[in-house]
Amino acid sequence: MTDERTALIVEVPDTWRIADLPGAFSEGRRLGVPPHVTLVTPFAPLDEWRTSTALHLGLVLDSVARFDATFSHVERFPDGTQWLAPADPTPFVRLIERIVAAFPGFPPYGGIHDGIVPHLSIGDADPSAVLARGPFSVSVHEVVLGSYTADADSWQEHHRMALSVSATGAS
Repeated sequence: MTDERTALIVEVPDTWRIADLPGAFSEGRRLGVPPHVTLVTPFAPLDEWRTSTALHLGLVLDSVARFDATFSHVERFPDGTQWLAPADPTPFVRLIERIVAAFPGFPPYGGIHDGIVPHLSIGDADPSAVLARGPFSVSVHEVVLGSYTADADSWQEHHRMALSVSATGAS
């Protein structure tokens, strides 16, 4: 048995603008994960990832309309984790809820947290320096399935799946 975990994420490339700040993306950078909002982790193990799982997820994602998101303020979880908050978390919450409804065996973060809080972890970067480079925007049009272990540079991207171009009111 491996300690490999899978994750469904939305990449936020605009936040690479803070990558040179001391402490930015500390854990994600160590693992090699691009700046992102996590949707579900762990997700289906890769050895169980089958065409039917990919097709089912594709159908779920095709029922969700693409959306734009802006991140303009920093918050902190009780454990000290700093994160950028989306101005409107609702589209992310609805996307996560759709995925979890279709794959109830894979709740966000393994079900260890109450509620869904879409966020983009920024590591130990100085919040005022982060905000000075923002706001940060992304056009959310796809979801990435990747895997990682506790080892440095272990992130591997496996699939990119598109959200709907034509769905309306679904996200």
